[in-house]
Amino acid sequence: MTNRLFWLDVLRGVLLFLITLGHFEPEGTFVLPLLSPTAMFYVPLFFFFSGLMINPLKYSMKDFVYKRVRTLFVPYVFFVFLFTLLDWNILSTPIDLISQNMMKLALGHTILKATPLWFVSCLFVVSIVHFAVVKNVKKKKNLFLLCVFFSLLAMPLSQNQIVLPWHLEKLPMILVFTISGFLTNCVIEGRKVNMAFVVVLLFIGICGMMLDLGDLHRNDIKLWPLFFLCPISFAVGLVLLLSQRDLIKRNKYTQIFAYISRNGIVVLASHSYWGFVFAIVMGKICHISLEANVFFVAKIVFVYCVLYAFFIPLMNSTFYKCFGKKKVKWSDNYSIEYAE
Repeated sequence: MTNRLFWLDVLRGVLLFLITLGHFEPEGTFVLPLLSPTAMFYVPLFFFFSGLMINPLKYSMKDFVYKRVRTLFVPYVFFVFLFTLLDWNILSTPIDLISQNMMKLALGHTILKATPLWFVSCLFVVSIVHFAVVKNVKKKKNLFLLCVFFSLLAMPLSQNQIVLPWHLEKLPMILVFTISGFLTNCVIEGRKVNMAFVVVLLFIGICGMMLDLGDLHRNDIKLWPLFFLCPISFAVGLVLLLSQRDLIKRNKYTQIFAYISRNGIVVLASHSYWGFVFAIVMGKICHISLEANVFFVAKIVFVYCVLYAFFIPLMNSTFYKCFGKKKVKWSDNYSIEYAE
Protein backbone atom coordinates (compact mmCIF):
# COMPACT_ATOMS: atom_id res chain seq x y z
CA MET A 1 0.00 0.00 0.00
CA THR A 2 2.80 2.34 -0.89
CA ASN A 3 1.13 4.16 -3.76
CA ARG A 4 -1.35 6.97 -3.30
CA LEU A 5 -4.81 5.44 -2.92
CA PHE A 6 -7.98 7.35 -3.63
CA TRP A 7 -9.96 5.78 -0.78
CA LEU A 8 -7.20 6.64 1.68
CA ASP A 9 -7.11 10.24 0.41
CA VAL A 10 -10.87 10.44 0.93
CA LEU A 11 -10.59 8.96 4.40
CA ARG A 12 -7.84 11.40 5.39
CA GLY A 13 -9.88 14.23 3.92
CA VAL A 14 -12.91 13.27 6.00
CA LEU A 15 -10.76 13.19 9.14
CA LEU A 16 -9.24 16.57 8.34
CA PHE A 17 -12.70 18.02 7.76
CA LEU A 18 -13.99 16.70 11.09
CA ILE A 19 -10.87 17.94 12.90
CA THR A 20 -11.31 21.43 11.46
CA LEU A 21 -14.99 21.51 12.40
CA GLY A 22 -13.95 20.83 15.98
CA HIS A 23 -12.18 24.22 15.92
CA PHE A 24 -15.30 26.11 14.79
CA GLU A 25 -17.02 26.42 18.18
CA PRO A 26 -19.37 23.42 17.85
CA GLU A 27 -20.62 23.72 21.46
CA GLY A 28 -24.40 23.90 21.51
CA THR A 29 -24.75 22.86 17.86
CA PHE A 30 -26.35 19.82 16.24
CA VAL A 31 -22.97 18.31 15.26
CA LEU A 32 -21.35 18.28 18.69
CA PRO A 33 -21.91 14.52 19.26
CA LEU A 34 -20.10 13.81 15.99
CA LEU A 35 -17.20 16.12 16.80
CA SER A 36 -16.72 15.34 20.48
CA PRO A 37 -14.18 12.52 19.86
CA THR A 38 -11.90 14.83 17.81
CA ALA A 39 -8.64 14.70 19.78
CA MET A 40 -9.58 11.31 21.27
CA PHE A 41 -10.21 9.53 17.96
CA TYR A 42 -9.81 11.54 14.76
CA VAL A 43 -6.29 12.84 15.48
CA PRO A 44 -4.94 9.37 16.50
CA LEU A 45 -6.50 7.94 13.33
CA PHE A 46 -4.73 10.57 11.25
CA PHE A 47 -1.38 9.58 12.76
CA PHE A 48 -2.25 5.91 12.16
CA PHE A 49 -2.84 6.59 8.44
CA SER A 50 0.41 8.56 8.26
CA GLY A 51 2.28 5.49 9.52
CA LEU A 52 0.33 3.30 7.13
CA MET A 53 1.72 5.15 4.11
CA ILE A 54 5.39 5.40 5.12
CA ASN A 55 7.52 2.95 3.17
CA PRO A 56 10.98 2.46 4.74
CA LEU A 57 12.26 0.76 1.57
CA LYS A 58 11.51 3.75 -0.65
CA TYR A 59 13.96 6.23 0.91
CA SER A 60 17.25 6.31 2.72
CA MET A 61 17.18 7.96 6.15
CA LYS A 62 18.87 11.05 4.71
CA ASP A 63 16.42 11.35 1.82
CA PHE A 64 13.43 10.89 4.09
CA VAL A 65 14.57 13.58 6.52
CA TYR A 66 15.18 15.92 3.59
CA LYS A 67 11.68 15.22 2.28
CA ARG A 68 10.10 15.88 5.66
CA VAL A 69 12.04 19.12 6.03
CA ARG A 70 10.66 20.27 2.67
CA THR A 71 7.07 19.12 3.20
CA LEU A 72 6.57 19.71 6.95
CA PHE A 73 9.30 21.79 8.62
CA VAL A 74 9.49 24.50 5.95
CA PRO A 75 5.67 24.84 5.75
CA TYR A 76 5.56 25.10 9.54
CA VAL A 77 8.11 27.94 9.55
CA PHE A 78 6.39 29.61 6.59
CA PHE A 79 2.98 29.64 8.27
CA VAL A 80 4.36 30.88 11.60
CA PHE A 81 5.85 33.89 9.79
CA LEU A 82 2.80 34.39 7.58
CA PHE A 83 0.22 34.36 10.38
CA THR A 84 2.47 36.49 12.57
CA LEU A 85 2.43 39.14 9.85
CA LEU A 86 -1.31 38.69 9.26
CA ASP A 87 -2.14 38.92 12.97
CA TRP A 88 -3.93 42.27 13.37
CA ASN A 89 -2.52 42.56 16.91
CA ILE A 90 0.88 43.19 15.36
CA LEU A 91 -0.25 46.78 14.74
CA SER A 92 -0.55 47.48 18.48
CA THR A 93 2.18 45.27 19.98
CA PRO A 94 4.60 44.34 17.19
CA ILE A 95 7.69 43.65 19.31
CA ASP A 96 5.86 41.55 21.92
CA LEU A 97 3.93 39.55 19.31
CA ILE A 98 6.92 38.85 17.08
CA SER A 99 9.22 37.87 19.96
CA GLN A 100 6.54 35.62 21.46
CA ASN A 101 5.86 33.87 18.14
CA MET A 102 9.56 33.45 17.36
CA MET A 103 10.03 31.78 20.75
CA LYS A 104 7.16 29.42 19.95
CA LEU A 105 8.72 28.74 16.55
CA ALA A 106 12.00 27.75 18.20
CA LEU A 107 10.12 25.41 20.54
CA GLY A 108 8.01 23.91 17.75
CA HIS A 109 4.80 25.07 19.38
CA THR A 110 1.74 26.81 18.00
CA ILE A 111 0.81 30.48 17.66
CA LEU A 112 -2.47 32.17 18.53
CA LYS A 113 -3.92 32.78 15.06
CA ALA A 114 -2.93 29.34 13.77
CA THR A 115 -3.31 27.00 16.73
CA PRO A 116 -3.55 23.75 14.67
CA LEU A 117 0.05 24.32 13.54
CA TRP A 118 1.05 22.13 16.50
CA PHE A 119 0.03 19.15 14.40
CA VAL A 120 2.46 20.05 11.58
CA SER A 121 5.48 20.48 13.87
CA CYS A 122 4.52 17.37 15.83
CA LEU A 123 4.11 15.27 12.67
CA PHE A 124 7.54 16.44 11.47
CA VAL A 125 9.28 15.01 14.54
CA VAL A 126 7.09 11.92 14.83
CA SER A 127 7.46 10.89 11.18
CA ILE A 128 11.27 11.05 11.31
CA VAL A 129 11.49 8.99 14.51
CA HIS A 130 8.88 6.57 13.16
CA PHE A 131 10.84 6.12 9.93
CA ALA A 132 14.07 5.45 11.84
CA VAL A 133 12.31 2.82 13.98
CA VAL A 134 10.59 0.89 11.17
CA LYS A 135 13.68 1.05 8.98
CA ASN A 136 15.99 -0.40 11.60
CA VAL A 137 13.71 -2.79 13.50
CA LYS A 138 13.13 -5.54 10.98
CA LYS A 139 11.05 -8.05 12.93
CA LYS A 140 7.33 -7.32 13.18
CA LYS A 141 7.22 -8.97 16.62
CA ASN A 142 9.78 -6.49 17.92
CA LEU A 143 7.79 -3.58 16.49
CA PHE A 144 4.71 -4.85 18.32
CA LEU A 145 6.68 -5.06 21.57
CA LEU A 146 7.93 -1.51 20.97
CA CYS A 147 4.30 -0.36 20.66
CA VAL A 148 3.57 -1.89 24.07
CA PHE A 149 6.69 -0.25 25.52
CA PHE A 150 5.83 3.16 24.06
CA SER A 151 2.27 2.93 25.38
CA LEU A 152 3.65 2.30 28.89
CA LEU A 153 6.23 5.08 28.54
CA ALA A 154 3.46 7.49 27.53
CA MET A 155 1.66 7.00 30.85
CA PRO A 156 4.07 8.88 33.20
CA LEU A 157 4.50 11.63 30.60
CA SER A 158 0.73 12.03 30.55
CA GLN A 159 0.12 11.74 34.30
CA ASN A 160 2.77 14.32 35.13
CA GLN A 161 1.67 16.64 32.29
CA ILE A 162 5.24 17.08 31.11
CA VAL A 163 5.70 19.64 28.33
CA LEU A 164 8.77 19.42 26.07
CA PRO A 165 9.95 21.29 22.95
CA TRP A 166 8.58 20.06 19.64
CA HIS A 167 5.88 18.03 21.43
CA LEU A 168 8.37 15.34 22.42
CA GLU A 169 6.19 14.47 25.41
CA LYS A 170 3.63 13.11 22.92
CA LEU A 171 6.19 11.15 20.91
CA PRO A 172 5.82 7.71 22.63
CA MET A 173 2.02 8.01 22.53
CA ILE A 174 1.87 8.88 18.84
CA LEU A 175 4.46 6.28 17.83
CA VAL A 176 2.03 3.61 19.05
CA PHE A 177 -0.44 4.80 16.39
CA THR A 178 2.05 5.30 13.55
CA ILE A 179 3.81 1.96 14.09
CA SER A 180 0.41 0.25 14.33
CA GLY A 181 -0.42 1.75 10.94
CA PHE A 182 2.84 0.43 9.49
CA LEU A 183 2.22 -3.05 10.93
CA THR A 184 -1.30 -3.05 9.49
CA ASN A 185 0.12 -2.34 6.05
CA CYS A 186 2.56 -5.23 6.41
CA VAL A 187 -0.17 -7.64 7.52
CA ILE A 188 -2.86 -6.91 4.92
CA GLU A 189 -0.78 -6.79 1.73
CA GLY A 190 -1.88 -9.64 -0.49
CA ARG A 191 -4.07 -11.33 2.11
CA LYS A 192 -7.78 -12.03 2.20
CA VAL A 193 -9.69 -10.52 5.08
CA ASN A 194 -12.31 -12.14 7.30
CA MET A 195 -15.24 -9.71 7.31
CA ALA A 196 -16.47 -10.99 10.68
CA PHE A 197 -13.12 -9.91 12.14
CA VAL A 198 -13.55 -6.48 10.52
CA VAL A 199 -17.00 -6.08 12.10
CA VAL A 200 -15.57 -6.91 15.54
CA LEU A 201 -12.79 -4.33 15.12
CA LEU A 202 -15.21 -1.63 14.01
CA PHE A 203 -17.55 -2.48 16.89
CA ILE A 204 -14.70 -2.10 19.41
CA GLY A 205 -13.78 1.23 17.85
CA ILE A 206 -17.34 2.57 17.87
CA CYS A 207 -17.77 1.55 21.52
CA GLY A 208 -14.58 3.46 22.30
CA MET A 209 -16.08 6.65 20.87
CA MET A 210 -18.65 6.55 23.66
CA LEU A 211 -15.99 6.51 26.39
CA ASP A 212 -13.86 9.33 27.71
CA LEU A 213 -10.52 7.81 26.74
CA GLY A 214 -8.50 11.00 26.99
CA ASP A 215 -7.12 13.65 24.66
CA LEU A 216 -4.07 13.22 22.43
CA HIS A 217 -3.61 16.96 21.92
CA ARG A 218 -3.42 17.57 25.67
CA ASN A 219 -1.30 14.45 26.28
CA ASP A 220 -4.08 13.11 28.48
CA ILE A 221 -4.44 9.32 28.73
CA LYS A 222 -7.43 8.38 30.90
CA LEU A 223 -8.12 4.73 30.10
CA TRP A 224 -5.06 2.65 29.31
CA PRO A 225 -4.95 0.47 27.18
CA LEU A 226 -8.34 1.42 25.67
CA PHE A 227 -6.89 4.83 24.75
CA PHE A 228 -4.77 2.98 22.18
CA LEU A 229 -6.83 -0.13 21.52
CA CYS A 230 -10.13 1.48 20.48
CA PRO A 231 -8.85 3.99 17.87
CA ILE A 232 -6.40 1.41 16.47
CA SER A 233 -9.14 -1.24 16.23
CA PHE A 234 -11.39 1.20 14.37
CA ALA A 235 -8.57 2.28 12.03
CA VAL A 236 -7.52 -1.31 11.27
CA GLY A 237 -11.15 -2.26 10.63
CA LEU A 238 -11.59 0.64 8.19
CA VAL A 239 -8.37 -0.18 6.35
CA LEU A 240 -9.20 -3.87 6.08
CA LEU A 241 -12.69 -3.08 4.84
CA LEU A 242 -11.78 -0.40 2.31
CA SER A 243 -8.69 -2.19 1.00
CA GLN A 244 -10.80 -5.26 0.18
CA ARG A 245 -14.12 -3.72 -0.89
CA ASP A 246 -14.56 -0.98 -3.47
CA LEU A 247 -16.91 1.08 -1.30
CA ILE A 248 -15.62 4.59 -2.03
CA LYS A 249 -16.38 5.60 -5.61
CA ARG A 250 -14.97 8.55 -7.52
CA ASN A 251 -17.64 11.23 -7.65
CA LYS A 252 -17.97 14.94 -6.95
CA TYR A 253 -18.51 14.34 -3.24
CA THR A 254 -15.56 12.05 -2.60
CA GLN A 255 -13.36 14.32 -4.72
CA ILE A 256 -14.06 17.16 -2.27
CA PHE A 257 -12.48 15.17 0.54
CA ALA A 258 -9.61 14.01 -1.68
CA TYR A 259 -8.97 17.70 -2.43
CA ILE A 260 -8.89 18.51 1.29
CA SER A 261 -6.45 15.65 1.86
CA ARG A 262 -4.09 16.72 -0.92
CA ASN A 263 -4.01 20.22 0.55
CA GLY A 264 -4.02 19.03 4.15
CA ILE A 265 -1.13 21.19 5.41
CA VAL A 266 -2.70 24.37 4.07
CA VAL A 267 -6.13 23.44 5.45
CA LEU A 268 -4.74 22.54 8.87
CA ALA A 269 -2.56 25.62 9.18
CA SER A 270 -5.01 28.25 7.96
CA HIS A 271 -8.60 27.26 8.77
CA SER A 272 -8.51 28.70 12.31
CA TYR A 273 -7.24 32.05 11.03
CA TRP A 274 -10.11 32.39 8.57
CA GLY A 275 -12.47 31.32 11.34
CA PHE A 276 -11.17 34.23 13.44
CA VAL A 277 -11.70 36.56 10.48
CA PHE A 278 -15.30 35.38 10.07
CA ALA A 279 -16.08 35.91 13.77
CA ILE A 280 -14.65 39.44 13.72
CA VAL A 281 -16.46 40.38 10.52
CA MET A 282 -19.77 39.12 11.85
CA GLY A 283 -19.43 40.49 15.37
CA LYS A 284 -17.49 43.73 15.15
CA ILE A 285 -18.04 44.91 11.61
CA CYS A 286 -21.50 43.66 10.67
CA HIS A 287 -22.80 43.59 14.28
CA ILE A 288 -24.71 40.39 13.47
CA SER A 289 -25.58 37.91 16.19
CA LEU A 290 -26.55 34.46 14.89
CA GLU A 291 -28.06 31.42 16.56
CA ALA A 292 -25.36 28.80 17.38
CA ASN A 293 -26.26 26.34 14.60
CA VAL A 294 -26.56 29.09 11.98
CA PHE A 295 -23.27 30.68 13.07
CA PHE A 296 -21.51 27.30 12.96
CA VAL A 297 -22.73 26.45 9.45
CA ALA A 298 -22.03 29.97 8.18
CA LYS A 299 -18.46 29.77 9.50
CA ILE A 300 -17.89 26.42 7.76
CA VAL A 301 -19.18 27.79 4.47
CA PHE A 302 -17.13 30.99 4.76
CA VAL A 303 -13.85 29.26 5.70
CA TYR A 304 -14.01 26.55 3.05
CA CYS A 305 -15.10 29.01 0.35
CA VAL A 306 -12.08 31.18 1.19
CA LEU A 307 -9.80 28.14 1.17
CA TYR A 308 -11.15 26.76 -2.10
CA ALA A 309 -11.63 29.99 -4.03
CA PHE A 310 -8.57 31.91 -2.86
CA PHE A 311 -6.13 30.63 -0.26
CA ILE A 312 -5.31 27.11 -1.51
CA PRO A 313 -4.91 28.26 -5.15
CA LEU A 314 -2.68 31.12 -3.92
CA MET A 315 -0.47 28.72 -1.98
CA ASN A 316 -0.26 26.18 -4.81
CA SER A 317 0.43 28.69 -7.57
CA THR A 318 2.70 31.18 -5.76
CA PHE A 319 4.20 29.66 -2.60
CA TYR A 320 4.36 26.03 -3.78
CA LYS A 321 8.11 25.82 -3.12
CA CYS A 322 7.42 26.37 0.57
CA PHE A 323 5.55 23.05 0.59
CA GLY A 324 7.96 21.01 -1.49
CA LYS A 325 5.35 20.78 -4.25
CA LYS A 326 5.20 21.46 -7.95
CA LYS A 327 3.43 24.57 -9.19
CA VAL A 328 -0.28 24.20 -9.83
CA LYS A 329 -1.90 26.80 -12.06
CA TRP A 330 -4.61 28.78 -10.32
CA SER A 331 -7.35 27.40 -12.58
CA ASP A 332 -6.08 23.81 -12.24
CA ASN A 333 -6.92 23.87 -8.53
CA TYR A 334 -10.58 23.61 -9.51
CA SER A 335 -10.18 20.73 -11.96
CA ILE A 336 -11.44 17.21 -11.28
CA GLU A 337 -8.06 15.78 -12.26
CA TYR A 338 -6.32 17.73 -9.48
CA ALA A 339 -8.66 16.29 -6.85
CA GLU A 340 -7.85 12.81 -8.12
